[in-house]
Amino acid sequence: MGYNPPMSGDFYCEFVLNHKIEVRRVKESEALLAFHHTRPSYPLHIVIVPKQHIEKLSDLQDLALIQEVFALAVE
Repeated sequence: MGYNPPMSGDFYCEFVLNHKIEVRRVKESEALLAFHHTRPSYPLHIVIVPKQHIEKLSDLQDLALIQEVFALAVE
């Protein structure tokens, strides 16, 4: 768990991935973290975030990471 993403103003990178707040982890890989949302809008509200900061979804070009996100989402 030694991942230290750059401070970006992004809640997930800055607080969740840097362990500044505790979250109930569902699953974690080298590239992704899935956890229960800290303020859920639904009875089951899980967030999946890449550990690499990606400014916007259209910037995501890593096919393996895209596949991992979708595989985790359907588990």
